[in-house]
Amino acid sequence: MSPELVRERKYESAADIWALGCTVLEMITGVPAWNYQDEQDLLKFIGYSDRIPYIPSKCLVKNANHRWSPWALLEHPFVSVHSGCHLSWKETAFTCCCV
Repeated sequence: MSPELVRERKYESAADIWALGCTVLEMITGVPAWNYQDEQDLLKFIGYSDRIPYIPSKCLVKNANHRWSPWALLEHPFVSVHSGCHLSWKETAFTCCCV
């Protein structure tokens, strides 16, 4: 859950980018980005703390306006080279052309 969702503020695709960053971080390290047993403590930490996980990530920036956009992620070599697909944005939707 992104900081803007915890704070019950307006959210857009940046909330999904945050979730992607958490998922990738957990896949790499094998542990959750934030290791809290109590859900309320976790939500307070994500929503109101300035701290982020030690491993830097453009997906896990607290300020949603400074987080990578879907377009920036699509241009990242990991996505464009390893996916086997060409992803593009047209008007209001993503399209995928797998080779």
